[in-house]
Amino acid sequence: MPAAAMDLAICARAQGHPKHYVDSSGNPKGYAIEVAAEAVRRAGYRSRILNFPWKRAQKTALDGLCIITAFSVTEERKAKYLFSDSMFIDRVLLWQAAARPFPFFRFEDLIGKHIGIPTASYYAGEFDRVRPQLNLFEDSEKQVSLKMLIKGRLDAAIIPGDIAAAKFLARLQGVDFAQLKPSDTPISLDPNHIGVPKNLIGFEAAGLTEKLNAALAAMAADGTTRAILSRYQ
Repeated sequence: MPAAAMDLAICARAQGHPKHYVDSSGNPKGYAIEVAAEAVRRAGYRSRILNFPWKRAQKTALDGLCIITAFSVTEERKAKYLFSDSMFIDRVLLWQAAARPFPFFRFEDLIGKHIGIPTASYYAGEFDRVRPQLNLFEDSEKQVSLKMLIKGRLDAAIIPGDIAAAKFLARLQGVDFAQLKPSDTPISLDPNHIGVPKNLIGFEAAGLTEKLNAALAAMAADGTTRAILSRYQ
């Protein structure tokens, strides 16, 4: 079958541990990459992983050069992308310094606070409504938000990927995890999708999305997705 010989590029974040990143040997890693790559394989293509800073990954996808993994649905993106069914759902948590906690029960509690957030990240729902009123520091690919939090330069930091991601980032940034405290209220329960640009070069976007959906459903049914996620917990 001709499609089986075709490469399909997957754009992913270069520094998005443990969801999508490049390890010290230059190899693409992360559960969002593994799930997307397996879905691409089952759809009948060879995956080629392109790890970039997140803004560049999105620009490359918008140019029609790749699909993109770990993508959230927003109204703005719907105009230019088709979205697969959910690959998995991340809890996006707000982390505070354990020595300086503050009440967080509703998003208005964040107004006036200095909050770290991954660069070019968006979360739908109530957070998106309040976002224009927040003082957000977009954490670059250097990933310094937890260090800034402990030093008192941020009041809180938003980290997708639940507790496992925060532990990973704490080790990466040399921060004692015991100095961090997660909020009980999540910022978002964020379904992660594969984004398929409507202008994807060499592919018919709707047909490809259908194939990816069939692959993701099979992976959920046979336990493949659950097994991939468990390796990163």
